Amino acid sequence: MSGRPRSCIVLTRPAGRNQILSASLRGAGFNVLDMPVLAVSALPYDVESFVWPDDYQLMVFVSVNAVDFYVARLKAMMAGARAQVDLGSVMLAAVGPSTAARLRNEPLFRAASVVAPVEGYTFDSEGLLATLEPDLPLVSKAVIVRGQAGRNWLAEQLSSRGIRVDRYAVYQRHPVNWSDTGLQVLKNCVHEGGRLTVLLTSAEAVDAFCANLKAGDLAYLLGAMRFVVIHERVAARLQSQLRSIPDAQVMPGVKLCAPDDESMLRAIMLSATL
Repeated sequence: MSGRPRSCIVLTRPAGRNQILSASLRGAGFNVLDMPVLAVSALPYDVESFVWPDDYQLMVFVSVNAVDFYVARLKAMMAGARAQVDLGSVMLAAVGPSTAARLRNEPLFRAASVVAPVEGYTFDSEGLLATLEPDLPLVSKAVIVRGQAGRNWLAEQLSSRGIRVDRYAVYQRHPVNWSDTGLQVLKNCVHEGGRLTVLLTSAEAVDAFCANLKAGDLAYLLGAMRFVVIHERVAARLQSQLRSIPDAQVMPGVKLCAPDDESMLRAIMLSATL
Protein backbone atom coordinates (compact mmCIF):
# COMPACT_ATOMS: atom_id res chain seq x y z
CA MET A 1 0.00 0.00 0.00
CA SER A 2 3.04 2.26 -0.03
CA GLY A 3 2.81 5.30 -2.25
CA ARG A 4 -0.96 5.58 -1.89
CA PRO A 5 -2.75 8.27 0.12
CA ARG A 6 -3.46 7.01 3.60
CA SER A 7 -6.90 5.40 3.83
CA CYS A 8 -8.66 4.72 7.13
CA ILE A 9 -10.97 1.90 8.16
CA VAL A 10 -13.59 3.05 10.67
CA LEU A 11 -14.93 0.23 12.86
CA THR A 12 -18.10 1.32 14.65
CA ARG A 13 -19.12 -1.79 16.58
CA PRO A 14 -19.21 -1.53 20.40
CA ALA A 15 -15.95 -1.63 22.34
CA GLY A 16 -14.54 -5.13 22.61
CA ARG A 17 -16.11 -6.41 19.39
CA ASN A 18 -13.42 -5.33 16.94
CA GLN A 19 -10.18 -6.97 18.10
CA ILE A 20 -9.98 -9.78 15.55
CA LEU A 21 -11.11 -7.62 12.64
CA SER A 22 -8.86 -4.75 13.65
CA ALA A 23 -5.80 -7.00 13.99
CA SER A 24 -6.39 -8.57 10.58
CA LEU A 25 -6.78 -5.19 8.89
CA ARG A 26 -3.70 -3.73 10.57
CA GLY A 27 -1.76 -6.83 9.58
CA ALA A 28 -2.77 -6.15 5.98
CA GLY A 29 -1.36 -2.62 6.24
CA PHE A 30 -4.52 -0.60 6.80
CA ASN A 31 -4.89 2.29 9.21
CA VAL A 32 -7.75 1.30 11.55
CA LEU A 33 -9.82 3.67 13.67
CA ASP A 34 -11.81 1.99 16.43
CA MET A 35 -14.69 4.46 16.87
CA PRO A 36 -17.76 2.78 18.43
CA VAL A 37 -21.06 4.54 17.84
CA LEU A 38 -22.95 2.40 20.37
CA ALA A 39 -22.22 1.25 23.91
CA VAL A 40 -23.78 -1.93 25.26
CA SER A 41 -24.67 -2.61 28.89
CA ALA A 42 -26.58 -5.23 30.83
CA LEU A 43 -30.15 -4.58 31.87
CA PRO A 44 -31.08 -5.14 35.51
CA TYR A 45 -33.05 -8.30 36.24
CA ASP A 46 -34.76 -10.09 39.09
CA VAL A 47 -34.97 -13.71 40.12
CA GLU A 48 -38.73 -13.97 39.61
CA SER A 49 -38.67 -12.95 35.94
CA PHE A 50 -35.59 -14.96 34.92
CA VAL A 51 -36.19 -17.41 32.06
CA TRP A 52 -34.67 -20.85 32.56
CA PRO A 53 -33.63 -22.78 29.42
CA ASP A 54 -35.40 -25.99 30.40
CA ASP A 55 -38.75 -24.16 30.44
CA TYR A 56 -38.61 -23.92 26.63
CA GLN A 57 -38.19 -26.12 23.59
CA LEU A 58 -36.64 -23.24 21.61
CA MET A 59 -34.40 -20.35 22.62
CA VAL A 60 -33.54 -17.77 19.95
CA PHE A 61 -30.53 -15.49 20.42
CA VAL A 62 -30.49 -12.40 18.22
CA SER A 63 -26.82 -11.43 18.69
CA VAL A 64 -23.52 -12.24 20.34
CA ASN A 65 -24.44 -9.70 23.02
CA ALA A 66 -27.63 -11.62 23.73
CA VAL A 67 -25.60 -14.78 24.30
CA ASP A 68 -22.99 -13.10 26.49
CA PHE A 69 -25.38 -11.21 28.75
CA TYR A 70 -27.77 -14.15 29.08
CA VAL A 71 -24.95 -16.57 29.95
CA ALA A 72 -23.72 -14.16 32.63
CA ARG A 73 -27.22 -14.08 34.13
CA LEU A 74 -27.60 -17.85 33.88
CA LYS A 75 -24.32 -18.50 35.67
CA ALA A 76 -25.28 -16.07 38.44
CA MET A 77 -28.69 -17.70 38.81
CA MET A 78 -27.24 -21.21 38.88
CA ALA A 79 -24.71 -20.20 41.52
CA GLY A 80 -27.35 -18.48 43.64
CA ALA A 81 -29.81 -21.36 43.44
CA ARG A 82 -27.09 -24.01 43.42
CA ALA A 83 -29.02 -25.46 40.50
CA GLN A 84 -28.21 -27.22 37.26
CA VAL A 85 -30.16 -26.90 34.03
CA ASP A 86 -31.05 -29.65 31.58
CA LEU A 87 -30.28 -28.47 28.05
CA GLY A 88 -30.67 -31.83 26.35
CA SER A 89 -34.20 -31.04 25.14
CA VAL A 90 -33.63 -27.36 24.29
CA MET A 91 -32.92 -26.18 20.74
CA LEU A 92 -30.83 -23.02 20.61
CA ALA A 93 -31.16 -20.83 17.53
CA ALA A 94 -29.00 -17.98 16.26
CA VAL A 95 -29.77 -15.38 13.63
CA GLY A 96 -26.18 -15.21 12.33
CA PRO A 97 -22.96 -17.23 12.18
CA SER A 98 -21.08 -15.27 14.85
CA THR A 99 -23.90 -15.78 17.35
CA ALA A 100 -24.09 -19.48 16.47
CA ALA A 101 -20.35 -19.84 17.01
CA ARG A 102 -20.59 -18.18 20.42
CA LEU A 103 -23.38 -20.59 21.44
CA ARG A 104 -21.43 -23.64 20.27
CA ASN A 105 -18.34 -22.50 22.15
CA GLU A 106 -20.16 -21.92 25.43
CA PRO A 107 -19.50 -24.87 27.81
CA LEU A 108 -22.90 -24.49 29.48
CA PHE A 109 -24.60 -25.20 26.14
CA ARG A 110 -22.53 -28.22 25.18
CA ALA A 111 -25.52 -30.59 25.47
CA ALA A 112 -27.86 -28.41 23.39
CA SER A 113 -28.31 -28.43 19.63
CA VAL A 114 -27.62 -25.13 17.86
CA VAL A 115 -29.48 -24.09 14.71
CA ALA A 116 -28.62 -21.16 12.43
CA PRO A 117 -29.41 -20.22 8.82
CA VAL A 118 -27.43 -22.37 6.41
CA GLU A 119 -26.06 -21.62 2.98
CA GLY A 120 -28.87 -20.48 0.71
CA TYR A 121 -30.71 -18.60 3.46
CA THR A 122 -30.21 -15.03 4.61
CA PHE A 123 -28.63 -14.38 8.00
CA ASP A 124 -31.67 -12.70 9.53
CA SER A 125 -35.01 -13.54 11.13
CA GLU A 126 -36.47 -14.59 7.79
CA GLY A 127 -33.61 -16.98 7.09
CA LEU A 128 -33.75 -18.42 10.61
CA LEU A 129 -37.51 -19.03 10.39
CA ALA A 130 -37.09 -20.89 7.10
CA THR A 131 -34.34 -23.02 8.69
CA LEU A 132 -36.44 -23.76 11.77
CA GLU A 133 -39.66 -24.52 9.91
CA PRO A 134 -39.31 -28.36 9.88
CA ASP A 135 -38.81 -28.43 13.68
CA LEU A 136 -41.53 -25.97 14.69
CA PRO A 137 -44.35 -28.56 15.03
CA LEU A 138 -42.40 -29.91 18.04
CA VAL A 139 -42.20 -26.47 19.69
CA SER A 140 -44.96 -25.24 22.00
CA LYS A 141 -43.01 -22.61 23.93
CA ALA A 142 -40.14 -20.38 22.77
CA VAL A 143 -38.21 -17.41 24.10
CA ILE A 144 -36.33 -14.74 22.13
CA VAL A 145 -33.29 -13.42 24.00
CA ARG A 146 -32.60 -9.92 22.75
CA GLY A 147 -31.79 -6.31 23.48
CA GLN A 148 -34.21 -3.82 24.95
CA ALA A 149 -35.45 -2.96 21.46
CA GLY A 150 -35.62 -4.96 18.27
CA ARG A 151 -37.76 -6.38 15.50
CA ASN A 152 -40.89 -8.29 16.53
CA TRP A 153 -41.29 -10.07 13.19
CA LEU A 154 -39.95 -13.46 14.29
CA ALA A 155 -42.03 -13.46 17.48
CA GLU A 156 -45.14 -12.69 15.45
CA GLN A 157 -44.37 -15.47 12.98
CA LEU A 158 -43.83 -18.03 15.72
CA SER A 159 -47.01 -16.93 17.50
CA SER A 160 -49.00 -17.32 14.29
CA ARG A 161 -47.94 -20.98 14.28
CA GLY A 162 -49.49 -21.57 17.70
CA ILE A 163 -46.25 -21.23 19.68
CA ARG A 164 -46.23 -19.30 22.94
CA VAL A 165 -43.41 -16.75 22.60
CA ASP A 166 -41.72 -14.83 25.40
CA ARG A 167 -39.35 -11.94 24.79
CA TYR A 168 -36.49 -11.61 27.24
CA ALA A 169 -34.34 -8.46 27.14
CA VAL A 170 -30.84 -8.76 28.61
CA TYR A 171 -29.01 -5.69 27.31
CA GLN A 172 -29.46 -2.14 26.08
CA ARG A 173 -27.58 0.02 23.60
CA HIS A 174 -26.71 3.70 23.97
CA PRO A 175 -25.41 6.09 21.31
CA VAL A 176 -21.79 7.17 21.76
CA ASN A 177 -20.79 10.75 21.00
CA TRP A 178 -17.39 10.93 19.34
CA SER A 179 -14.78 13.08 21.05
CA ASP A 180 -13.22 16.10 19.40
CA THR A 181 -10.02 14.07 19.10
CA GLY A 182 -11.84 11.31 17.20
CA LEU A 183 -13.47 13.80 14.88
CA GLN A 184 -10.12 15.38 14.16
CA VAL A 185 -8.60 12.02 13.24
CA LEU A 186 -11.32 11.52 10.63
CA LYS A 187 -10.75 14.99 9.22
CA ASN A 188 -7.00 14.50 9.10
CA CYS A 189 -7.31 11.27 7.15
CA VAL A 190 -9.39 12.94 4.44
CA HIS A 191 -7.35 16.15 4.43
CA GLU A 192 -4.25 14.04 3.75
CA GLY A 193 -5.86 12.56 0.67
CA GLY A 194 -7.15 9.34 2.20
CA ARG A 195 -10.55 7.71 2.08
CA LEU A 196 -12.78 6.43 4.88
CA THR A 197 -14.28 2.95 4.72
CA VAL A 198 -16.93 2.65 7.44
CA LEU A 199 -18.38 -0.59 8.82
CA LEU A 200 -21.99 -0.41 10.09
CA THR A 201 -23.72 -3.51 11.45
CA SER A 202 -27.18 -2.38 12.60
CA ALA A 203 -29.86 0.22 11.99
CA GLU A 204 -29.15 1.64 15.45
CA ALA A 205 -25.48 2.02 14.52
CA VAL A 206 -26.51 3.89 11.36
CA ASP A 207 -28.59 6.32 13.39
CA ALA A 208 -25.78 6.92 15.89
CA PHE A 209 -23.16 7.29 13.14
CA CYS A 210 -25.22 9.85 11.24
CA ALA A 211 -25.94 11.73 14.46
CA ASN A 212 -22.18 12.06 14.97
CA LEU A 213 -21.75 13.32 11.39
CA LYS A 214 -24.39 15.98 11.96
CA ALA A 215 -23.07 17.00 15.38
CA GLY A 216 -19.53 17.35 14.03
CA ASP A 217 -20.54 19.15 10.81
CA LEU A 218 -18.87 16.38 8.84
CA ALA A 219 -21.23 16.16 5.87
CA TYR A 220 -18.42 17.36 3.63
CA LEU A 221 -16.49 14.14 4.36
CA LEU A 222 -19.13 11.94 2.71
CA GLY A 223 -17.44 12.33 -0.66
CA ALA A 224 -14.44 10.46 0.77
CA MET A 225 -16.50 7.72 2.44
CA ARG A 226 -17.52 4.22 1.47
CA PHE A 227 -19.64 1.92 3.60
CA VAL A 228 -19.77 -1.80 4.33
CA VAL A 229 -23.02 -3.06 5.87
CA ILE A 230 -24.29 -6.54 6.77
CA HIS A 231 -27.91 -6.42 5.61
CA GLU A 232 -30.14 -4.74 3.07
CA ARG A 233 -32.19 -3.20 5.89
CA VAL A 234 -29.05 -1.55 7.25
CA ALA A 235 -28.21 -0.27 3.75
CA ALA A 236 -31.72 1.15 3.32
CA ARG A 237 -31.57 2.87 6.72
CA LEU A 238 -28.17 4.32 5.85
CA GLN A 239 -29.30 5.74 2.52
CA SER A 240 -32.38 7.25 4.16
CA GLN A 241 -30.34 8.83 6.95
CA LEU A 242 -27.69 10.20 4.61
CA ARG A 243 -30.37 11.95 2.56
CA SER A 244 -31.49 13.72 5.74
CA ILE A 245 -28.06 15.25 6.42
CA PRO A 246 -27.95 18.93 5.43
CA ASP A 247 -25.34 19.81 2.82
CA ALA A 248 -24.72 16.16 1.91
CA GLN A 249 -23.81 16.52 -1.76
CA VAL A 250 -22.60 12.97 -2.44
CA MET A 251 -24.22 9.59 -1.73
CA PRO A 252 -21.31 7.23 -0.95
CA GLY A 253 -21.06 3.67 -2.24
CA VAL A 254 -22.46 0.91 -0.01
CA LYS A 255 -21.25 -2.70 -0.11
CA LEU A 256 -23.20 -5.62 1.42
CA CYS A 257 -21.57 -8.61 3.09
CA ALA A 258 -22.41 -11.49 5.44
CA PRO A 259 -22.29 -10.76 9.20
CA ASP A 260 -19.16 -12.72 10.10
CA ASP A 261 -15.62 -11.39 10.59
CA GLU A 262 -14.17 -13.16 7.56
CA SER A 263 -16.81 -11.78 5.19
CA MET A 264 -16.57 -8.30 6.69
CA LEU A 265 -12.79 -8.39 6.37
CA ARG A 266 -12.96 -9.27 2.67
CA ALA A 267 -15.61 -6.64 1.96
CA ILE A 268 -13.75 -3.89 3.84
CA MET A 269 -10.44 -4.65 2.14
CA LEU A 270 -12.08 -4.71 -1.29
CA SER A 271 -13.96 -1.47 -0.68
CA ALA A 272 -10.89 0.28 0.72
CA THR A 273 -8.63 -0.65 -2.19
CA LEU A 274 -10.92 0.04 -5.15
